[in-house]
Amino acid sequence: MYAANATHTGGWRGFTALFLAGVILLAQSLFARAWLRRFRYGPLEWGRRCAKWWERVPLRRPAV
Repeated sequence: MYAANATHTGGWRGFTALFLAGVILLAQSLFARAWLRRFRYGPLEWGRRCAKWWERVPLRRPAV
């Protein structure tokens, strides 16, 4: 009987977790779009490129 209850997500708890995951995904998506509209690379990718090439890579997109 315990094993059957161990897999149950718990009604409102499961819904709340799913809703929170959706909100976080939406927020990350909006932030990424705003970031990539202004910059060429994400912050970790930019740091990795600078470390690999041993020089500072331009981060901002050129003004149009």
